[in-house]
Amino acid sequence: MNPSNPADRATPPGLTRTTVSAPTVTDVQRLIAAAEESSPILALAIVLGAVTGARRGELCALRWSDVNWERRVLTIARSLTDVGRVTTEGPTKTHQRRDIALDDALLVLLTKRRADQEAYAAIVGTSLVPDPFILSPVATGGSPFIPDTLTDYYKRTANQLGIETHFHERRHFAATTASGAAADVRTVAGRLGHADASVTLRVYAHALEARDRDLAITLSRVVLGAGSRGADMEVETASR
Repeated sequence: MNPSNPADRATPPGLTRTTVSAPTVTDVQRLIAAAEESSPILALAIVLGAVTGARRGELCALRWSDVNWERRVLTIARSLTDVGRVTTEGPTKTHQRRDIALDDALLVLLTKRRADQEAYAAIVGTSLVPDPFILSPVATGGSPFIPDTLTDYYKRTANQLGIETHFHERRHFAATTASGAAADVRTVAGRLGHADASVTLRVYAHALEARDRDLAITLSRVVLGAGSRGADMEVETASR
């Protein structure tokens, strides 16, 4: 009698596509404005998260040495993780470092944050440690913003505004906004820190499908001529 393995007869489950949600531009702006009133550090964290797409642990681990002012890039090389009441620093989720381009507006915000940090240290009568954390709540900059605390502050601010969201959704905001701006998938994956662009394709398929519909219209107009817009309108009318 030949032994058999039940697993050989099993059928693996199909892949389930999860649709992610992201806050609107208006919601993000409202969150930033509210945070600026209560916690400028939280406000900067929201901005950095929405623009860079970095994970919360990556944001909390950022130090000033990660900002290259000449190259105008931010290096994501580490991440903080909460386990119980212990926060540890380690590599990023994919164990890779990545450089994210910074624009003028974000560089201005970072410059202001550095000046505010130095001013706070002077008021308290201390000095900054050699390489401070950017999002540090202490005068010396020697202690980071704890990831769970960042999430709690964000949720509290969102609740006060009546916005249903959690901190990780700023990452979704960055991805879907980039896709809507016609950024290629590989560039979006690099900014998010996905080791493989197929992960970006799978997670943000809904945003990419919207881009594909726009591309279909563009290609039709190129192939069929300007008159294809009339066909578009007829299809839209018929579908109502």
